[in-house]
Amino acid sequence: MPSNEGKLGKAREGLPESISRSGAARPLYHQLVEILRMKILEGRLEADSRLPTEARLCERFDVSRATVREAFRVLLHEGLITRYAGKGTFVRRKTEAVSVELKGNLEDAIALGEKVEIRRIDFSTETPPQEVRRALRLRSDERATLIRSVSSLGGIPLQYSLTYLPERIGRILQNDPECNRPFSRLIEIRLGVRLQNCRQIIRAIQAKKDIAKYLQLPPGDPILFVERLSYYENGTPLHLLRSYFAGDRYLCVVHLTRGG
Repeated sequence: MPSNEGKLGKAREGLPESISRSGAARPLYHQLVEILRMKILEGRLEADSRLPTEARLCERFDVSRATVREAFRVLLHEGLITRYAGKGTFVRRKTEAVSVELKGNLEDAIALGEKVEIRRIDFSTETPPQEVRRALRLRSDERATLIRSVSSLGGIPLQYSLTYLPERIGRILQNDPECNRPFSRLIEIRLGVRLQNCRQIIRAIQAKKDIAKYLQLPPGDPILFVERLSYYENGTPLHLLRSYFAGDRYLCVVHLTRGG
C-alpha cells in the first residue's frame, strides 16, 4: 500500500479551508466532509495517497477526534476513502463497474459469468445450514456440496461465491476438467438439463474479514450480497448461489415494463 501522505494544500477560490462555528453553521463533521470531499474530487488528494492522521486533522481544523471519525465514516460510506488497520486512511482508487442489465431473461445472468475468470478455491461435502437444506429441498440425512470461488475481470476480483448443490450433483462436477466455467452453463451441459428460472435477492452488507480478503477490500467495507436459487424446468431446485460483490465494481440495472 502506498505510503505517500496527501497534502491539504492551499485554499482555492470558493473552497473553505476552515470550519465555521457560528450558530447557523452546519455540524462540524459535515463541514469537514465537504472540505475533504472537494479535495478528493478535484484531485488535490490523489488516489492511493494517505490522508493526514486524525491527530493532524484535529489540530488543523481545531475539532475533536469524534468529529474527524464521523467525517471519515461518511467518506468511507461514499466510497471516497478506505482504511487499513495500522497503515492509515487512503484516498480510494477509482474502479470501473461491471454492468449487467437484467430484463427478466436468465440468459443475461448466465452471460455475465462467461465474461469473467473463475478460480475455484475448494470443493467440500458438508451438512448444510438449515435454510440451505430447505431451499434445495434436501432430506434430513442428505449432505450438500459446497464450492467456494472467486470471479475476476482483468485481474480485479469482482465476486466471492458460495455455491450449494445436492451432493449427488457435486460429485459429478468435482473433477470436471472444465470446472472453471460458470456453473449454470456447466450443469446444463453435463446433466443434460435446462435451467428454467431463478429467484434472486440483493442487499447491502458489510464485508466480513474472510470475504474482504478475497475481494481485496478492508473488513467492514460496504458490499452487495446476492442470493440466487435456480430451478430445473420441472420446478426442482438445482443450486443455491450466495455471492458477495465489491460495491464499486458491480452495477445491476433492472428494466421494468408495464404488463398487458
